[in-house]
Amino acid sequence: MKQDDEPAVWVTVIKLLTGAVVIIGGVGLALWWAAQGPVNSPALEQAKAAAQISSPSKSSSGNSWGIANDSPIRNNR
Repeated sequence: MKQDDEPAVWVTVIKLLTGAVVIIGGVGLALWWAAQGPVNSPALEQAKAAAQISSPSKSSSGNSWGIANDSPIRNNR
């Protein structure tokens, strides 16, 4: 009888499923762990204050930044 060197198909499928579960579970665990951290940190607050001092903008609130309130239609004036 000829010796078969390849593992059975079901063993390969089990290994692939196990690998996928480990990778997806690891990423999920890492995201959960990162979400459990503090929302604000002293270094973040200090950096925000330094940025506001070095480049004051027209708006006084810290929540209006970026292109969030820009219109998607060009102004041709």
